[in-house]
Amino acid sequence: MTSSNVSEKFVWGSELEGRGVMTTFDTMVGVSIWALTISAVVIGILNLQPKDIPPTFGVTIFMIGYFFASESCIMHQFVSANRMLAVCAPLKYDSLFNRKVTRNCIIFACDEYCHPSRIIQISNGRIRGKTYSFPELPKVDCFLGIPYGRLPIGELRFQKPRPVGNWNGIRDCSKFGPRAPQMDFMPSGPDQPPTSEDCLNLNVFVPCGDEFTLEDEKSGGRPVLVFIHGGGYAFHAASDYGDKGMCSTICKKGIIVVTVQYRLGFFGFLSTGDEVAPGNYGLWDQALALKWIHENIAYFGGNPMNVTVSGQSAGGASCDLLSLSPISRDLFQKVLPMGGNAECHFAMDEAENVRKACLTFAKKMGFEEDPNCKCVCDVPVIDTVSLHDQNKILVAFFRGLPAEELALGILGKPGFKINQKKLELVPVYDGAFLPKPLGELRREAPQKVCMIGATEYEGMFFVAMKRLKSGRKFIDQAIRRGIGLSDEENDEELNEVVDRIRRTYLIDDENSDTKVLEKAIIRIIGDSQISFSLPGYTSKMTASGHKVFLFSFDFARSGRLGFGNLMPFEAATHCSELPYIFGKGPFYEFHPDKEDKLVIDNFTTLIANFCRYGDPNGMEGGVWTPASKDNPYQYFTIDKECRMMEDYQDRTAEATSGQMEQLQVGGASGKKASIFALDCREAMFVPFEHESEQSTPFELAADVIWKSMSAIALAGNQNHYVSVLFFNTAKKSKETNAVDNVYNVVELAVLNPSIVSDFRSKYSGGGKERIESEFGIGTANLAELFFRFLKDITYGVGGKLQRNRCVVHLLSTMSDITEGYTDLLRKTAVIRKDLLGNGCRCATYLFGEGEPAPQWREIDADIDNMHDKLYELELDARYVTQEKSRRVIASVDFELAAGMSIALGIYGLYTKHPFPQSAKLDAETNEPIVTKTAYVEHDTGNEVAPVDVKMQQFVGGVDVALNKKDVEEFRRLCEPGIVLLGFKPLSTFKLQHCFNGSKFVFPQEKNIAGSSSLYKALLDECLEQQKYALVRYTMKRNTAPRLAALVPRKGQEGNPTVFEGFHLIDLPFSDDKRNLTGPMTKEDIVNDEPKAKHIDMAKAFIKKLSSSYSADSFSNPHLEKYYKYIEATALEQDMPTEDELTSHTKPWYANDNTKDRASAECEALCTALIPTSAPEHASVKRGANATGGGGPKKAKKTFDTKDEFIELAKELHAQNQMGHFTKQDLCNGANLVGMVYNKAMKKDQLIERLTEHLAL
Repeated sequence: MTSSNVSEKFVWGSELEGRGVMTTFDTMVGVSIWALTISAVVIGILNLQPKDIPPTFGVTIFMIGYFFASESCIMHQFVSANRMLAVCAPLKYDSLFNRKVTRNCIIFACDEYCHPSRIIQISNGRIRGKTYSFPELPKVDCFLGIPYGRLPIGELRFQKPRPVGNWNGIRDCSKFGPRAPQMDFMPSGPDQPPTSEDCLNLNVFVPCGDEFTLEDEKSGGRPVLVFIHGGGYAFHAASDYGDKGMCSTICKKGIIVVTVQYRLGFFGFLSTGDEVAPGNYGLWDQALALKWIHENIAYFGGNPMNVTVSGQSAGGASCDLLSLSPISRDLFQKVLPMGGNAECHFAMDEAENVRKACLTFAKKMGFEEDPNCKCVCDVPVIDTVSLHDQNKILVAFFRGLPAEELALGILGKPGFKINQKKLELVPVYDGAFLPKPLGELRREAPQKVCMIGATEYEGMFFVAMKRLKSGRKFIDQAIRRGIGLSDEENDEELNEVVDRIRRTYLIDDENSDTKVLEKAIIRIIGDSQISFSLPGYTSKMTASGHKVFLFSFDFARSGRLGFGNLMPFEAATHCSELPYIFGKGPFYEFHPDKEDKLVIDNFTTLIANFCRYGDPNGMEGGVWTPASKDNPYQYFTIDKECRMMEDYQDRTAEATSGQMEQLQVGGASGKKASIFALDCREAMFVPFEHESEQSTPFELAADVIWKSMSAIALAGNQNHYVSVLFFNTAKKSKETNAVDNVYNVVELAVLNPSIVSDFRSKYSGGGKERIESEFGIGTANLAELFFRFLKDITYGVGGKLQRNRCVVHLLSTMSDITEGYTDLLRKTAVIRKDLLGNGCRCATYLFGEGEPAPQWREIDADIDNMHDKLYELELDARYVTQEKSRRVIASVDFELAAGMSIALGIYGLYTKHPFPQSAKLDAETNEPIVTKTAYVEHDTGNEVAPVDVKMQQFVGGVDVALNKKDVEEFRRLCEPGIVLLGFKPLSTFKLQHCFNGSKFVFPQEKNIAGSSSLYKALLDECLEQQKYALVRYTMKRNTAPRLAALVPRKGQEGNPTVFEGFHLIDLPFSDDKRNLTGPMTKEDIVNDEPKAKHIDMAKAFIKKLSSSYSADSFSNPHLEKYYKYIEATALEQDMPTEDELTSHTKPWYANDNTKDRASAECEALCTALIPTSAPEHASVKRGANATGGGGPKKAKKTFDTKDEFIELAKELHAQNQMGHFTKQDLCNGANLVGMVYNKAMKKDQLIERLTEHLAL
């Protein structure tokens, strides 16, 4: 075999040429030595006799010897490289043994094409690597194992990396540097470097003499591709991607490639969640490497202003985080994540969870937690040892462990698994490298060009790690894990969501085809782990102004990634794209054929164009169009033929996210939040008269906040979060994301009674002196305050707040809060609009006298309705409520005809608010006790079995005795279900026929296939013919049947509270029908059409008696009394007396608060409707003389025009009788004469203002 043949076979790894036989003497010597040695050991250990040795023993031992010989120095001593290639050529190369033999021979065969490289002077000193010069390929200088950080041991373990120092002389950089400590999945070969904590090194591959040399020199240097390896943040190394393979792949395109080694596992991502060990050391390593590259890449001929950072899997998530962090985002210009990004659910976690995982591992290694540092419900409760000190002890314990004890592998290590439901050692929000939520960092990051993608079947790689189990049960488990549901969350609504997601992948639930089931579960695993994140990443980046090219690597080759039959079928999966960039895979040798070479050329050309020009199409353009915000599902498929495609992964991400949004809107699974922002400027402490008492706006606002928090705390809702902010203070909070002149009094968290009690004692009724001494008085930027609201709602408590369940309450005064800065007004209005656009609500309440400043109307156009909103807030604060999610209360069959039924789920649209169930406690120990009921004989006291107990009833002169089973049978009149009786026109359905609240009916496809289709057809037909279905409805076996109507209803676009479908309404029986005809005669009925002004007065009166309906705002005197006692107990207050237990269920005219609110409108309406002359048989009206001596009542003068009002006002003013005007008359008159007034003004204030305005 010629030297050129050896080079060609090494570079491309194709079918080796040459001939040879296995009887070559020197080959057989090495194999025989190993075979004889192993035979002697096995026979000696097993004490085998010649007769016991099976016939296949010799063949087996020979093959084992062949395997060991291929890896040993004995083989290398006996066999030259070229001869071994000739020997192995006739054999099938894909066999494991020949693969290892040929690999090791190639190492020696390539030595003749490798020679020392040139010497390069960098900032730390001089280095020399090696140069590969393969025929017909550009030369590539390889500088391996260049250190960029100091050895992180001792106190530097679990610290940010320090830059490496300078060295003297010429440093040998011809071999890979040490890998990060890890456990190898398989025995490493001779070309694999050892592991060590001294792993902060990188490798630089520099092409020379290619076709792009002149172009790159003119543009300032070659483009640079920095690659960060993956491995779940726990294993793998930069050396796994080789050096020689790049000569014929990416380096061939004139790209300088830099591969980075960083700390992994505990060394790189241990975190205690505080300054003791903030975490993210692996990311800090990568950032230091990027800084080194920025300072030194020009020495290699690279352009420091044209750097692309790429990564795969966890490396892809890392490069995305590097592009967002303020520490590293300015060190490069383009980003190329593959098979992972920061939007993947595995990419990050809360620091508390990482600390918990580290603590669990430490305990397995012998660490003893201080008993004085306890945790209750995973929340630290400190007695004598602070959590800070505990963390110091924990980190010191980890520093004392040897490196091999902390090393992890692809399967973790005994007692610590990393491939379970989620990764446990991952990046966290540390306040420095990642100081803000990802969404906020994306908006702040400088503009970058992004090329992002994944493979077609990402999940197949993960199923190769363990045995693939197919079937509906395992598909549902994969879906639950993918959307973050535990096995314990098993209610009807969640199961429906899982069913709908499953049908997105598996249309036929009964399909038993193994291949179909395997593909479905692999797609679910891959989508939930990685692919779902790509459209979301694209949408967020394009919305922030970044340019994004989305791709899918779809080329599948034979070999199945080196895992053989562990892969169910051939397809592109996780890591499949890497050999087509680097010429080597992380787990297997890569030997491309003709089709592989074509894909290599396509893929590396796209990447090189992206690195060089910022566009994968290159300078001449192409068909790959960047993704848009409106269509994040268009992508570029990379295969033998590359082209643009639509509907990435069949838009399963869109369908699944839609199901999850419906789940969040429908149930109480999301977290609710109320954020109160209280103004602390001077105007809030100016006294004014409120309900005949002197008070300040600050006191009133603090009182409203306290009452609202009390209701939330007493409800015991563990999904309701509350935060209180004081703004316009001199001080600011200490958290990293604090805003100037804004103090976080109550941090966003689930409320408890102690916090409420503390807030009341400190701030309810607090004066200016206390606030000024504790916080000071300053001026806050209102736009920054609203941005703080948006951030807390979007990313608060780990981004788990449900936005459409979040409310912001801003409490201030009528005066201008922006001090006339128009630009600040505009920014505030824009951010508030974003707040509303995110689905949350924002209400403004202004206290004090006079009109709101015009600037408030620019911020909140609905400012005039603030009094109604404040009234609603007071209602919310008055009544304690419980959250109820929308769940199926019954599943029944709807029998349309004999043998024809569909399955329906019944949803209750309202929920009864019962008393909480009492618990029976032991009088002495106060522990719950279990009660047991037993029947005993009266005379003897002996216990009687329940089945022997009979109930006797006298019926028709006969005593009928029934046992418990007989009684149960009598109760069950019919089986549960709905039976169709017929159809009737909707016009025959009367409003008074609604016997109970309606229930919503929705099909359940999982119970009876085809229910959805038939339900939809029936709904459309009933809507078209305007008919409803008359049915007999039995909800459960022990409930009585009822007549009911299935009333069709069409949904309203934009109104999520109107459910499209059938609504089940209970109908009365004939005995239940009410006669609505009153005892009236024709003479009693006056056919007098109301005037328009009377209608307006009635509307105003009703509006004052009404507020927007909320299920939270209802009265129940028994519950009010109950919760008053609970409140007193929880807040350690005196028990309320009967006088304090005021019922709010009085009619409006008996309730002082409501009466005062609507008295003016009531008086105006009554005055307008009193007839000028009463009928003879009418009773005496109020205001008439009781003795009859007063004569007929004088008609009240009215006005309809401006002139009439002015004339009447002058007349009454001259008689000193302006008080005869009602408040409504004064408001109407003010509108006619164009006077500006505030609806909150009292009657006397309106008279005084009108007198001045009319110059009376």
